[in-house]
Amino acid sequence: MSLFVWIAAGILLLSALVMALAARRATPARLWRGGLLAALVALGLGFAAVPRGGEAQWQLAQESGAGLVWRLNAQTWPLAVTVLGLVVVALMLNVAYHQAVSKDRREVVWGWVLMLLAGAWAVPAVLAASPATFGAMWFVGDIAVLLADLGRLSRGQHRSAVVWAAFARSVTWLMAGGVAVTLAAHPDAVMVLWLAILEVRLLAMATQPTFILPADVYWRVPWLMVGLLSTLAGALWAAVQPFAVPQWFVVTLGLLAAWGAWRWNAGRSLFHQGAGSAVTFGSLALIAVTQGQPGGVLAWGALAVFPVTGVVLVPRSRRVLWPFFGLWVAALTLWPFAPTALAAALWKPPLAPWMVLPWLALWGGVLALGRRGSTLPVGDTPVPREMQALCLAGVGLWTALFWGLRLWKPYQPVGTEGLWAWLPGGVAVLVGVVMMVASLRHVRRLGYAEAVLTKWGNRLAEGTFWLLYRLIGRTLRFFSLLLEGEGGVLWAFVLLVMLAVLLQR
Repeated sequence: MSLFVWIAAGILLLSALVMALAARRATPARLWRGGLLAALVALGLGFAAVPRGGEAQWQLAQESGAGLVWRLNAQTWPLAVTVLGLVVVALMLNVAYHQAVSKDRREVVWGWVLMLLAGAWAVPAVLAASPATFGAMWFVGDIAVLLADLGRLSRGQHRSAVVWAAFARSVTWLMAGGVAVTLAAHPDAVMVLWLAILEVRLLAMATQPTFILPADVYWRVPWLMVGLLSTLAGALWAAVQPFAVPQWFVVTLGLLAAWGAWRWNAGRSLFHQGAGSAVTFGSLALIAVTQGQPGGVLAWGALAVFPVTGVVLVPRSRRVLWPFFGLWVAALTLWPFAPTALAAALWKPPLAPWMVLPWLALWGGVLALGRRGSTLPVGDTPVPREMQALCLAGVGLWTALFWGLRLWKPYQPVGTEGLWAWLPGGVAVLVGVVMMVASLRHVRRLGYAEAVLTKWGNRLAEGTFWLLYRLIGRTLRFFSLLLEGEGGVLWAFVLLVMLAVLLQR
């Protein structure tokens, strides 16, 4: 039954090809029904592939690092089910969005094809179990997004920006190949490099282009999230490897998580805010890797995908949807009853100064998600009941998948660990809610304060720049006068000797 996940990926790939070929003849309604049926069958096969005894492994070579290896076990199976469920939910919420049916037919069908392709690629991507496999899967996914962008964008500067972004991501493919070759010789140093590669991919997700077409958001969100899950699968593989991480690297991950929370709050659109959340919770998952916590990686990964995706894809704010939104936000508490309870193990004693950085990142995520959830868009035109029912069913399915993870053993905490299981997330949620309410009530005051801080910040940055410029200029003029004098040759000889001594050391 473990082969069912591969059959599910094949069904999604075949349905995407059929939809692309039949786009000119069949109506969009029939194409959508066929795509949704294929996605539902794939999700059912994903559930049927649950590993009951041990794990299933497929490999194309004997080497553990350089060979292509896939594994289906208790940790990777939830990731596969998540990507299959994401395709179903994205299709249901896309057709429920009343503005989507009035757009160009080609744009709508093209988005559905890319949603199905995202699921077909993500299944082997999250089951990967070696650096070479991860590099190969990243190569396929990044090339697919590159071709999709080049086919959609017409301006030269936009196409050039997309090519340069793909070139930056290609560095991670090459570095993954280097890790695969040198893993056995230098495990500790190579594993730190592997975590750096994963962080680079997270940062690449945060630098999404600002010229994305509105019609492309619905297929870009699934691709963004399956790319995040493929990166977290690499973190999950690293969490079970024995290696040591220097303390400065953990602090760097904490700083990047806090930076991601700031970018999340500063995002101009829902999609760009979701990209910022990938850096926030993805960096916290990498910190869990450094602490040897595979369950923490799974918990932070669930928190990175489910609440943010639900808020971004939900088409409108209706009262009937608010209970689901409350269930998404409740997982931010990290309390023992939530499917993200294992994430609280990040703050296990003994305490260290760097532990405040993940707390700040979590607080920033609560603030961003709460503020965005309180201002969900409301449509003006009436929506048919059938579309409302599809939207409600999609949101309900996504919430059920999220909280259903709590029933799976890898997501269940071993013990409550006393106060530490309730304190970190609870305090972060409390502070985040207080700040969210204050910001919603005093928008004008915060806007004025932000303008004042921006003005003084610009002045400070400008003054610092010109101060350094004058200092460097005076230093260069001093050396110029020194070397042009009567003892210029002697001073040049002294500086040359000093440089030679430093090079020998």
